Amino acid sequence: MNIILVLIDFREPNERMSSCSIQLVLAFHTDSWRLPVASPNPDLVGYDPGPKCI
Repeated sequence: MNIILVLIDFREPNERMSSCSIQLVLAFHTDSWRLPVASPNPDLVGYDPGPKCI
């Protein structure tokens, strides 16, 4: 089973990407999954996870 993964960024219009993904699905007779992606939250960038022990 082949699946085409389409990553969607909501910052700009995605009509062209959507039409291209539909053409690929029809050409290869596969399924497609659309996955929304987003930038990381700027408040959390640069912080390491977990407590630090000395």
